[in-house]
Amino acid sequence: MTSQNEIADVSLKVDHDDPIDTDIAVIGAGIAGLVCAEQLRQAGYGVVVIEKSRGFGGRAATKRLPNFRADHGIRYLARSGRLLPVLIDTLHDRDLLQPWNVRFCRVTPEGTIQPETLRSTELDSTGVKRYIAPAGANAIGKFLAQALTVWRSRRAIALSTEEDRWCIQLEAVADGVDAPLSLTARAIVVAVPAPQAAELIATTETIAPEIKTAIAAVSYHPVLA
Repeated sequence: MTSQNEIADVSLKVDHDDPIDTDIAVIGAGIAGLVCAEQLRQAGYGVVVIEKSRGFGGRAATKRLPNFRADHGIRYLARSGRLLPVLIDTLHDRDLLQPWNVRFCRVTPEGTIQPETLRSTELDSTGVKRYIAPAGANAIGKFLAQALTVWRSRRAIALSTEEDRWCIQLEAVADGVDAPLSLTARAIVVAVPAPQAAELIATTETIAPEIKTAIAAVSYHPVLA
């Protein structure tokens, strides 16, 4: 099993004099991208994950402050659908997730904390089990990235094709990381939010216009998690 330190140093081992080519490039190291990349790796493909931030997990993010931490992306993982329960079971078996017994509180104008029992009862009544990461949501991404090659602090800014290869142009978004600024691959997986995906695929004529239009039409509603 690859250690966390080995993950962090993987970009420092690249020889810039040699062209970098892989079977599949996964753009985005959120939960979807990391799960996809790991499944491809287990199937025997060479995989490189490209991530613009310094961490893993995308919206499974944790902000650490002197006296506490807060998950400022996903609130929880809900046991729903066909595949998500498989991931939840894997994480739960490794003590990365625990069931969340829903409890809501409100802060009064006087500064006291009072339970919001009605809201808690509403969520409990749905019958959907919810799970949280006691060590912080970003622990999920760190676990999923353990065996993967991830180039962090690299943003994919343009796509093109050459013969049977995708060519991905990258830009550095942080100092101190020596990953290359280009990558070629037989196939790509774009696992980023729709607005970012729309901007990226607009740089190539290879992708069909109807796909570009469909992705550009996706909108998101702001929420406070």
